[in-house]
Amino acid sequence: MTRKRTLVLRIPEGSDREKVVESIMKAVQVQFASFSLEGDKLKITLVGDPASIARSVAAIKKTLSRLRLEMEAVAGGRTVLPKGRVASILGFPLPIEMLERLLELRNIPYDDEGETIRVHAPLAGIRELAKELYELYQAARYLFSGKAREVATLASYETGADLGTVLKTGLEIGVFAKREEDGRAVVAVEKTVALVRLIEALSL
Repeated sequence: MTRKRTLVLRIPEGSDREKVVESIMKAVQVQFASFSLEGDKLKITLVGDPASIARSVAAIKKTLSRLRLEMEAVAGGRTVLPKGRVASILGFPLPIEMLERLLELRNIPYDDEGETIRVHAPLAGIRELAKELYELYQAARYLFSGKAREVATLASYETGADLGTVLKTGLEIGVFAKREEDGRAVVAVEKTVALVRLIEALSL
């Protein structure tokens, strides 16, 4: 059964209208969709089966929410990241401690204000750097578990060593141990100590 539904959305003030429209239309999952702009209002017409329309509406709302978060994050040439919303703003769930370490490595100044981090850099640049680290973090899940995954990711990123070398070195110096149930590595010492010792060993 084909149905039709019309949505009227308000484009966030100060945003790039073309980017907003493009992002929202990419989220659409129906047979046919059209849009029109009237001032700060975006009118979208969806035509398709009930399930695809429902998925599209949910995806559009999620996309618009993410775009609003991005707008709120950027202020005065700096990026304000509420710690509870970092994943929503960046677009991927990179642990906050890893993001802070990344900023320190790249000499990007930031202020830890308790519930938020104020970074002295634009959001686009932060996201690009964090994406590289996150992709490495994703790959590390096959060899490492829990805190060991964070340690291995940062050690690999900082030294340029591949994850296999990180695992071998970590086991040799006793900062990692393998779990019997799945063979993945876990930390055998405190996380910060493990990272320092691992980086030192990989840098020799």
